[in-house]
Amino acid sequence: VSRRLEQEAAFEQQADGALGEHERAAMARVICFSQEALRDFSEEHLRARIAAACPSLSATEVAAEAAERAKTAVSLRDVQRVFVFLRFFSACAELVCPRQASARRRALLLAVACVYYVRLDKTFRARFLKRMRELPGEQLEPLTLKVALGEAM
Repeated sequence: VSRRLEQEAAFEQQADGALGEHERAAMARVICFSQEALRDFSEEHLRARIAAACPSLSATEVAAEAAERAKTAVSLRDVQRVFVFLRFFSACAELVCPRQASARRRALLLAVACVYYVRLDKTFRARFLKRMRELPGEQLEPLTLKVALGEAM
């Protein structure tokens, strides 16, 4: 819970004051989700690697070690990176398609892709996309991460 509060505080410091409450909440939800997903995927990956490397450890010891190491998979610096990329992609969007309603969302999704999505292998990327789609509010969004990435290519 305190990690989530730290993430939200960092988000508040970085978020553009021109954002509406709904847009801020949606951005915070996507960024927090991304942090949690990468931590979960890291723990799962570490659990398998530690078990293979140290067969003498019990399943409980492997799980505890993986959980501890996974805590460092993401940081508040990643949230800062999202906002650096968000500003970059927002500026690009203003040049290419000014006043487009989905420009800020597209910029956010591309920023999330640059900071979190690219770290994952093919299997975890597919799971990331699926889990993101299951977030509250994301099911109704026509512009998904997969669509934004496809259009950017």
